[in-house]
Amino acid sequence: MDHELTPDYGNMFEGYIAQSVQTTLRSIPADAHYLAQEERDRVMHVLNYALTTAFTWPLARDLILRTAAKMEQAGHRGDWMDYLEDALAYSRWHEDELATAEIQWHIGHLLRLQSQFGPARQALEASAAVFATLDHKHGQARTWNELGYLAWHQQQFAEAQQCAEAALAVLPVDDPERAGALAVLGGVAVSQQQWQHGEEIFREALQIHRQSGSKQRIAWTMQHLGYVLYCEKEHAEAIHFYEAALQLLTEIQDVRNCGIVQMSLGMVYWNLQQLDRTLELYESAEAMFRKTHDPLYLAKTVNNKGLVFLDLQEWQRAKDAFTVSVALYQDLNDSYGLINSLDGLGLACCGLASFDEAVVVFASALERIDEIQEHPMYQKLKGDLTA
Repeated sequence: MDHELTPDYGNMFEGYIAQSVQTTLRSIPADAHYLAQEERDRVMHVLNYALTTAFTWPLARDLILRTAAKMEQAGHRGDWMDYLEDALAYSRWHEDELATAEIQWHIGHLLRLQSQFGPARQALEASAAVFATLDHKHGQARTWNELGYLAWHQQQFAEAQQCAEAALAVLPVDDPERAGALAVLGGVAVSQQQWQHGEEIFREALQIHRQSGSKQRIAWTMQHLGYVLYCEKEHAEAIHFYEAALQLLTEIQDVRNCGIVQMSLGMVYWNLQQLDRTLELYESAEAMFRKTHDPLYLAKTVNNKGLVFLDLQEWQRAKDAFTVSVALYQDLNDSYGLINSLDGLGLACCGLASFDEAVVVFASALERIDEIQEHPMYQKLKGDLTA
């Protein structure tokens, strides 16, 4: 009697998964500017299976690394982090050091975008250490640039500059990543109110990005240029760069940076006292920051709304806005942002004739003022609080 062969369903299933991942990879060009919703859904669906078996790890790794930046760009946060953490565990199990370093970079980047600066630093420093072990100069530089952005957001300007200079020291002169280091240095210059120097750096970075053809990075640099021009009171040119950046970011569906540009445009229109347009932009930006779970830029935007309400003498709305931004800055442990928002809250209380409450608010701000002695706005803010 002939014996029937029992199908190996496990191998068949793994084969189906591998084929599905390969099909998905082929459908996503390496140079794709963004992923449509349907494509993002398919990526996550396929990874649900591909990250459950060691057999498909090389394909799952390639899919993760090809799509990670595009998933972040589209606004994915906690849901995408789950896939990154699973991929990190597999990369370590397979002793795939390069993938480990790359995935840790993406984890650190995603954490930074959510203002989780401590965990972000841990992930990025771990990534840098693995890249160093591999003598992977480009990876090291990219990680130093990300650490530089992180330090800049925390107003640790000396560290940010050191990170950017370390990146420039190892990058070839024709590597587009040099523009990332320049962006950090430009941010430091602007934060120290060195407007002309910052503008020169950002224009150099923009030239590099235009040569590389990255729409996202071109838009980011236009965004930075817009800000420094705003600081220089070049409002028309600032609006030009912001609107050009917003057009590119909308085209590639970069949700968070669309919000940043809208917030920044709102600041220009606030200076021009076009308050209805300002509020319209702030409302749109606020919605994007809530979607992408970005407490730092949410705090900035809500604080800015409070300033508009002060101008409109809508005291209660101003108080409500500053109350939210104070709470956000407290959670972020951002001393400058907190003190600045407390100043606004105190003014709103004065507008409501709640003078006893205003005294308490101003006093709480003054108690912490010396925490920001190194900040360029220290003297102005201290003067406002003691006026």
